[in-house]
Amino acid sequence: MTTSTNGGQAAAPATSTDAGPDLEKIPVEQVLAKLDVKADKGLTGDEAQKRLAQYGPNAIVEKEKSLAAKIIGYFMGPIAYMIEAAANDSNDPTITTADNRVSVWVIPTNEELMIARHTLALAPPMSA
Repeated sequence: MTTSTNGGQAAAPATSTDAGPDLEKIPVEQVLAKLDVKADKGLTGDEAQKRLAQYGPNAIVEKEKSLAAKIIGYFMGPIAYMIEAAANDSNDPTITTADNRVSVWVIPTNEELMIARHTLALAPPMSA
């Protein structure tokens, strides 16, 4: 990858057509050789600055999630499935123990029937 500079400002790194080996899957010695780094010495300050300008910071950008996505994620996670499995195994509508401060109930529903009813209510009347 190469980078050009404008007035001291580093431009975005250019993409390389030669992706090379997957550095996560090759032995450490090969990774060090590919990156031209000595494990016992590391990079000099000048080399670190050069690579920072060329490749950018070594950082993972965290993507922001909306509040709705976070809330829905709680219902889609493994805990929700474990609670449902526990309720299904016991055939009891309550899935909490007596010492819990919050009572959790499983209310059986017919989602397909409800979706069909709501769709029918939204659809325009059909003429014969």
